[in-house]
Amino acid sequence: MDRIVIFTLDLHIFSARPGTHVDDLNLMLPHEERCILSKETGRSIVQVANVTLIIGADAILRPLSFKLTPGSCYYVHETTGAVSTHIRSVAQCGFIWKSASRFLGEDHRARYGVMFFVLAPTPLLSLGLSYMITHFMELYYLKGGKTFSLVDITYEFDVRGVFGVLFFDENLGPAYEWVVDRALDENDMEHGFYGDGVDTCSPFSAWNCTIPQFANGNANDLIGEFHIRSEILVDQAVIEEFNIH
Repeated sequence: MDRIVIFTLDLHIFSARPGTHVDDLNLMLPHEERCILSKETGRSIVQVANVTLIIGADAILRPLSFKLTPGSCYYVHETTGAVSTHIRSVAQCGFIWKSASRFLGEDHRARYGVMFFVLAPTPLLSLGLSYMITHFMELYYLKGGKTFSLVDITYEFDVRGVFGVLFFDENLGPAYEWVVDRALDENDMEHGFYGDGVDTCSPFSAWNCTIPQFANGNANDLIGEFHIRSEILVDQAVIEEFNIH
């Protein structure tokens, strides 16, 4: 990978390995960028996400993007009408819905862990992640009919996409059940089930594409790859005592 960003609430490492050419936009990735953010800055990401329903996703999109990749001159943060519309139309998002205990144990205050990945043109990935978070908060409030809270987040960027896990409280339950109901409908091409050999019936949902179309038809391979990488990311956060609370 050419660029790595790993985030937990206690430690945000922002780094870049020697840059390589990004063909589509004729840009070079920067060399050796690294910054460590405070716990308070990390928590502010969760706080901003949790006021989406009050302030509105459009108003939060840009400031949340800045918080997700602070100090970066590489990722685009501007949200003019054209850019905002573009990121909403091109960002492909996939989600695997699980119990948080699958990652963090039974005593964690989070009750649901939603593994995610976002595919978009590389410089737009910070906005893509911001869009995914804010739209998730709005969409699944409408589908579940209950206000829920983001509890924690961990994520990583590479040149192809961004992946990680969103952790939510118990109020995500109605939205989870709505996704399960949609996944049971064989005619619904945006929902289904993903089996990883351990959890054989985790519901899966996709935005901006149908599951068969996801990633140009390589859906199973891509979902499996990001599933494994997200699990490793959480394991590293716990093992290295980054302390996802």
